[in-house]
Amino acid sequence: MLILYGTETGCARDVAERVGREAARRLVAPRVVAMDDYDVGDLPDEAMVVCVCATTGDGDVPSTMASFWRFLLRRDLPRANAGGANAGGANAGAAAGDDGGGGGALAGVKFAVFGLGDSAYAQFNVVARKLHARLVQLGAAAMHPLTLGDDQSPFGLAGDVDVWLSAFWPSVLRIQPLPDDFVVDDSSKLPTLHHSLIVEDEGAATTTTARPHFLTQFYKPPMGSRPTPGGTPHACRVECNTRMTSEDWHQDVRHIVLGLAPNDSQKEGDGTADHQTLEYAAGDIAVIYPKNVFDVDSFARLMGFDPDTVFSLHPLGDEMHSEQHVALFPTPCTVRQAFCCYMDVLGTPRRHAVEMLSHFATDAVEKDKLMEIGAAKDGVDLYHSYLKREKRGFVELFADFPSCRPPLEWLVRIVPLLRPREFSISSSPRCHPREIHLAVAIVDFTSFYGQRRTGVCTNWMAKLAADASGVE
Repeated sequence: MLILYGTETGCARDVAERVGREAARRLVAPRVVAMDDYDVGDLPDEAMVVCVCATTGDGDVPSTMASFWRFLLRRDLPRANAGGANAGGANAGAAAGDDGGGGGALAGVKFAVFGLGDSAYAQFNVVARKLHARLVQLGAAAMHPLTLGDDQSPFGLAGDVDVWLSAFWPSVLRIQPLPDDFVVDDSSKLPTLHHSLIVEDEGAATTTTARPHFLTQFYKPPMGSRPTPGGTPHACRVECNTRMTSEDWHQDVRHIVLGLAPNDSQKEGDGTADHQTLEYAAGDIAVIYPKNVFDVDSFARLMGFDPDTVFSLHPLGDEMHSEQHVALFPTPCTVRQAFCCYMDVLGTPRRHAVEMLSHFATDAVEKDKLMEIGAAKDGVDLYHSYLKREKRGFVELFADFPSCRPPLEWLVRIVPLLRPREFSISSSPRCHPREIHLAVAIVDFTSFYGQRRTGVCTNWMAKLAADASGVE
């Protein structure tokens, strides 16, 4: 089973990985791949394909699906023939007809589509709808009806995924039945670690100086972004951070100006930095790497770590010999840097993360409760009310479950990376070639149970003082 996902924030990937885990338990060999990382020319040779995709912006495809979708829309796709036409052939097949081109190119392929969307938006799940229609147009056969997840559902997307999978697996097993007397093992298991964590000597270099030399997944630029020198983000200085809305208005909107900061080889006042420009055009976005604003040292000690400990991540198994290996984030670094800059410890844990954390709780009651919250089916209401609706993060979860203290190598595996945020650029490069102007609405609200919640990135940006350096 090929499981393809198109995601912008990681939610669709999380669902796709869950489908892969459950497929393996049913003796269906899974391959979980981002749509743009898959060779779409091989699609006609697949037996079963599951597509999990989100809708972004104003009905746009997510960045990890863009080239995959463009290929499917080509009008010169070949039609299937007796010899088994390959959709990737350069000169094969017939030209487009009324079907948009490529009719029958995917004959023999069985597929299912699950969409992630929010019915509060006009273009609700439009990407999943279009993808399903196009696959049918190309001759593929739906092995399960199109299913549209809605973040506005009573139990959110997580609840809709549960309902979908409970109906989806019988559809799959009608095609590929299980052996007689086979019992599906849905018990919780920890995944395989792909990295080992090694504590370095106190004098080891940290990412403060070593970062530009590391190839990392963390600084992988978004699809279609403009390259930066050295492959790392621009270091910028905050030139301005002022409130645009009046003090008595409920929404705090900031005018933030970011200017190029001189690098190590440049000195302010010597003229070398004045010739640098930021390359952008009208309509571009700025991708900002935020930091977690909270008492990092106290959290590190709560988890049993010295915040000044320096560690590095090293690949395990097949990853050790892979030339394509990319580290999760740049190391060596301190525990403080990892919690502040790289790990999304203030973000809301996903259900599988809670399930994995249950293996590290030493108190039986806490262990059972974590397992219940992270359970694939029965815990969806508890997960939604305790974590999702309340926007609780990992920090609060660990405070509520004091016996759950995973080793650092597992914490790095379970907690996702801190995602960069995207903001529309409000300035013109003709007027401000060395600056980027942003209008940033600060996220600050009260949760269902009266707890104050702030946005990870906007809360950090709101606290940036003018002339502060290090913004990326």
